[in-house]
Amino acid sequence: MMRFRLGVLSLVLALAGCGGPQVVAVQGTGAQPAIEQKSLQIVFSGKTSTGWTKHERSAVQSKPVATEQEQQASSVRCKEIGNGIVQHLRPMTKSQLAPYLSASERDYRNVLTVEINRIMADTDGSADVVVTLSYGARGNEKPGWSRIVHIQASRFATGESVARELADAMLAQLKASALVQ
Repeated sequence: MMRFRLGVLSLVLALAGCGGPQVVAVQGTGAQPAIEQKSLQIVFSGKTSTGWTKHERSAVQSKPVATEQEQQASSVRCKEIGNGIVQHLRPMTKSQLAPYLSASERDYRNVLTVEINRIMADTDGSADVVVTLSYGARGNEKPGWSRIVHIQASRFATGESVARELADAMLAQLKASALVQ
């Protein structure tokens, strides 16, 4: 049973490493009506966990050990990406969804929650970012629509470029679900 779980986990991780933004999980209670113009409020949640990984190619199946310097460099990389996301994701998302945003805090009927779940930097400088999107009516505790978006950033990516990829992937998910045009 443990081998089966490890096999499934290996397959999922292998598929997650294929590159580009992708949807990792999808939840929903069926078809959602399209978001009406001037009815949306976007909420950004900051419950981010960070960490580091190290990958090595070898014939031996062993867990690579990262040095103290590699761990510190990966932590710095996580902070750089996180700061870039915090600085750039909100304005990018709001500009893309401008026709749908409510004019005031009290007039909105729908809420889109953007939660950055995890930023994981590898010792080679690449990073994985996982974001959860939830959409539902105002006051509803359980959202009617949610997606988990996984972005893989190269070691050359900046926080701004990761934020741009996230904003584009989030908009693509909203369009694919026919919530926005």
